[in-house]
Amino acid sequence: MADNEGEAAMVKIKPQNKALAFNGSNVQRFLSQYQLAARLDGASEKDMAQQLGFFIAKDELLDVVETLEGYEPPDWPKLKASMIAYWGNVDTAKFTSGDLESLVEEWKNKGGISSVVDYQEFRKTWEPIQSYLLAKAHIDSVEEIRKWYYQSFSTGVQERIRDQLIRDKTMITTLDKRFKLPTFEVLKNAVEEVMKGQTALTFEDSRSTVPVPSTLFKDSNDVMKKMEADRRPKEVSDVSKPPATIDEISKMLQSFDQRLKKELSTPQPSQTTPSSSRPPMVCYYCHYEGHGTGRCQKLQEDKENKLVEQQGNNFFLPNGALIPFDRTRPIRHVVASYQPPRPSTSFVSTEFKAS
Repeated sequence: MADNEGEAAMVKIKPQNKALAFNGSNVQRFLSQYQLAARLDGASEKDMAQQLGFFIAKDELLDVVETLEGYEPPDWPKLKASMIAYWGNVDTAKFTSGDLESLVEEWKNKGGISSVVDYQEFRKTWEPIQSYLLAKAHIDSVEEIRKWYYQSFSTGVQERIRDQLIRDKTMITTLDKRFKLPTFEVLKNAVEEVMKGQTALTFEDSRSTVPVPSTLFKDSNDVMKKMEADRRPKEVSDVSKPPATIDEISKMLQSFDQRLKKELSTPQPSQTTPSSSRPPMVCYYCHYEGHGTGRCQKLQEDKENKLVEQQGNNFFLPNGALIPFDRTRPIRHVVASYQPPRPSTSFVSTEFKAS
């Protein structure tokens, strides 16, 4: 009786997940959830070992648990280690190398990664699988999967990656002048640089891609405020000045009357006041006056020749790059300066060949 009074009362483990039970697979996940539930209820390790049997889904599994070290007498660290040793090797792998290969084939069937949006979507799937394969020793290093990584990109992006490697002086070729993949780290850095240099749509609605620049409206508003202030009569500062005499006032009125008669008798050329003048209409595409962008003949010609694409107020080059708005420079200047990608030089093969 005295021994029972010296022991702490057992704490019942009541997990929030009422369906928590071990079914013979994913032993690590079950043990983590079971230990968390026990800690939340304030149960001891002895409580965990004694109550484990209530969380075994099948009688045949319970028969095995009862034979493991740490079950009787109850010793949780030993029982936990015994369960991992018995069931840990039969857990189903979360990912395999085949998952990476399937991912690459999926993108190749789509034509390959061709934009920043595609690349971000690809990374969300690729990187967790890559980390898992390394952590679980499915692969020894990332060098084993660099070929798949490179082949996920479209032919055009692969060409830009090779150009970037040439600029970075990290290009590797074989003795017969064939392109050879560099290390995975060098290859990934080149891909990152290519993606940084490519401006692409990141929203489904192209009209909301780039906000309308507010600086133009702010500048115009500031100019209007300044013009209004200039037209407003200046307040005459009250300087200590002697009041005008009656004779001086009479002379001022006489002078004003003479000037008014002279101005009325002289015909004035018709001219518009600054307040009613309007600046000439300027086309943002070609910077010619007299028409807006919607009526620009040059824009229509370039559209027909597939040199530029217009979506709302935004303009795009043939490679999908957004042309930044700059009111000091005609948009057509950027279109005329665009050079389509040139074919690779003779010493670089346009098709990848693993060495």
